[in-house]
Amino acid sequence: MTSPILSVEDYHPPFVWNANGLLTLFTLAPAATALVANDALDGTREAPTGLLVDAFVLHLIFDGTVGSTTFEVWRRRAGADTLLATLTIASGSANYSRVAVVPASVALRTLDVLDKIYVQPTAAATGAHDATIEGQFT
Repeated sequence: MTSPILSVEDYHPPFVWNANGLLTLFTLAPAATALVANDALDGTREAPTGLLVDAFVLHLIFDGTVGSTTFEVWRRRAGADTLLATLTIASGSANYSRVAVVPASVALRTLDVLDKIYVQPTAAATGAHDATIEGQFT
């Protein structure tokens, strides 16, 4: 029996950003406003080659509080910032939640070599903690 050969040329590992601890302790950026001071979460990621965004995924834990938590994903290309996706989870019970968003157009889904991607929190529910944001690519 032969095993299929997977091409590593077509695979790009996801970009991952982590926010450990209570999210209310993080600096919140104004919504729909490009990077302000040091509001980027867990640094920037750089596209090593041309990529197509499959989805951005937010994983989040809530501790029984009501409220919304929002993260924005931005692209910086040639000094210009573009909002790619807004990830929001609203919850009213103790749980783990997940939401995935695909950027609205092919232009927003396309990353060029050396594009910088960053994430910034814009809203945090009182009991929200331990968020992971993942960028999945083709």
